[in-house]
Amino acid sequence: MPISNNIQITLTPGVLPQGYCYPGDPQQFNSDIVSIISAVIPGNFSTFNFGPNTPPVDQQDVPWLRTDNAGVIEGWYTFQGSWVRPYPVPPSSPERRMWVGAADDLLTYDGGSSDPITDRTGPFWEVDHSMDFKFPLGPGTSGSLTVNVNDTGGNTDVTLGAANVPNHRHVMPLFFSTHVFASVHAPGFPWDDSGGTVALPPSPLARSIQATDLGWSDSFKLYTDYSGDPGGGPPTPVSLLPPYKGTFFIKRTARVLVVAPTSNPPTSTGNVLVGDGPPSPTLGIPGDIYVDRTITTGGLYWKENDGWHP
Repeated sequence: MPISNNIQITLTPGVLPQGYCYPGDPQQFNSDIVSIISAVIPGNFSTFNFGPNTPPVDQQDVPWLRTDNAGVIEGWYTFQGSWVRPYPVPPSSPERRMWVGAADDLLTYDGGSSDPITDRTGPFWEVDHSMDFKFPLGPGTSGSLTVNVNDTGGNTDVTLGAANVPNHRHVMPLFFSTHVFASVHAPGFPWDDSGGTVALPPSPLARSIQATDLGWSDSFKLYTDYSGDPGGGPPTPVSLLPPYKGTFFIKRTARVLVVAPTSNPPTSTGNVLVGDGPPSPTLGIPGDIYVDRTITTGGLYWKENDGWHP
């Protein structure tokens, strides 16, 4: 019955005790009469529905505190064409979660479905593909780098150039006799010994040794050979990835409402029992149906493992 309707209250006069005498005080007499009057409000005036079973049509104007069959509270529902409640995380929320299951399993995760997304159908969560192959990084500043929410950046690898190598020096001593050459060629070429001899034999590290005059000099230079691809190919990029484990980042869809499943009495696989009044808790076995013949409307019960249910 809608709560907002006006309700006719039926008053029933009581019966004064045998031998009652007028007390002589009108107010006391009034109190005695009122104290034995009873009032009846027709209808079922429960302020809310409670339990695992879908409320009847005449109780759709009050909320339903739905439980599972074990009595664990599942949530508050209101009737809006069907029994619904808002999903705890708002639709299209900025909240993100990590998910290590299969992407397809998100369709039915936490009560979702594979139907198209509306306010009450479809999945509640989906993969946020803007996070594919990306690490999250908290906003902040480090050195010259400032990161704000939703900024992107970074590289999976990098190729070092000359600007990335700090200044450095290779020191290699050279030993000569009392005279030096005018020129000492790279390994594999003939020696020019017109200026004397050199104690240092040809080496793969030597590219060239040159002198500007005869005699002792500090103008000799030794250049080490090039490293890497001897053919002068491109350098190999350096990986910047730390140890990682793949995971999906998921986000809320536009679905708004959770729809309560309809819980109708199950088809009986047991006996049909008949009696006067509600069934005894010890009567029957799971699967039995009980009919209370003293009730003209309703009066039907079915038994589950946790007892009888109307």
